[in-house]
Amino acid sequence: MDGGGTAQRQSGHSPPSLNIHTPLAEVVFHVNSIEVVSREVHAQKRWRRTAGYQFAAADSICPLVLQELPKALMSLPIAFVASGETYSLVAVQGLAAHDNLLVAPDGAWKAGYIPAAYRSHPFSLAADDAGRELLCIATSSIADSVLPGAESFFEESGELSAAVKEILQFQAEYSRNRKATDQLCTLLKKHDLIVPWPLTVETPSGKVTLDGLHRVDEARIAGLSSEALCELRDAGALGVIYCQLLAMQNIVLLRNLLEARARQVNITARPFDIGLLRDSGTLSFEGL
Repeated sequence: MDGGGTAQRQSGHSPPSLNIHTPLAEVVFHVNSIEVVSREVHAQKRWRRTAGYQFAAADSICPLVLQELPKALMSLPIAFVASGETYSLVAVQGLAAHDNLLVAPDGAWKAGYIPAAYRSHPFSLAADDAGRELLCIATSSIADSVLPGAESFFEESGELSAAVKEILQFQAEYSRNRKATDQLCTLLKKHDLIVPWPLTVETPSGKVTLDGLHRVDEARIAGLSSEALCELRDAGALGVIYCQLLAMQNIVLLRNLLEARARQVNITARPFDIGLLRDSGTLSFEGL
């Protein structure tokens, strides 16, 4: 994965409607310019770690994967958004387009859980024309000279550095989880269990209706045949259903953060934590 290549990438009687859907590719990469990590280009260059989450300040949604749902549902609203002919599972992070209420002005994260999609920024995986997944980095995080805190991409032997190798492993695991999550979302669509979630939220400036979000229809689950329920159970889709339904109540967090912003009060669910590393200084996909 370190070869060259090109990566792809209101007023009145009715409340105002704000479509908060953000293209998932924008959420994953967060930048207009990324490049494939390769020995030919980056052997003598360095990269800088992200100092906070300001890069995600415009993400009103963020993709979620199966492995992180048990932790995410404890603090984040979870929904589905249309993605091509199916749906994608996302955390809802704002009540307006391009506004992430979970990112503080100083880049600190204001919720109790940090989505896995953000944990190895500025790195990401992108597919080349042949469909191969390649490790990429935001060009804004590349350092041409030795700067304080800058790290090497490669060892003198030509191998990826230990830090970049661990990030690549994390990204590969995340990619596998994402594909499994997409398959389950397609299964839920097959059984017609996903319906629009026209959410109306009271804000300091009045009621706001969010368009573009979807949820599981609990009533339709009760009407499924035993065969359909077994298919969902065997595929592991029931856990996704329960997590999404339970996490809907977390929308109150966003309302509270918006009210606090209006009052210029700073509330944070836990101390600032970049979320990239374990206490030992290494990446982990365990316990997400």
